[in-house]
Amino acid sequence: MLTIKTINKTNSKLFISFMIINTIQDINNNFENQEQLKISLFNKIKDNNDKKQQSSITSTLSALIKSAEKLFSNAKLLTHLTSMKAFPNIRLPNTQIKQLPGKFV
Repeated sequence: MLTIKTINKTNSKLFISFMIINTIQDINNNFENQEQLKISLFNKIKDNNDKKQQSSITSTLSALIKSAEKLFSNAKLLTHLTSMKAFPNIRLPNTQIKQLPGKFV
């Protein structure tokens, strides 16, 4: 026969079991949240690094393009000047001669 003492012991054991289960579930939820936070932070760091690399690549390409443009314009000037030597009778007005260095430097 069940006594009040037995019922109380059983209820206490059930309550303790319930509390343990809830605590374990809370720990699991906290662990999952921490893992999600770690993954999120890792992805943000990776994205920032990718953006920095992309920015670095973009600035390097921009510098290379500017250098190529300078080289191309200098080569264009040299080609123009050497072709003028082939035709010594052609004369440029003084205004055009003054403008040449500014355009190609």
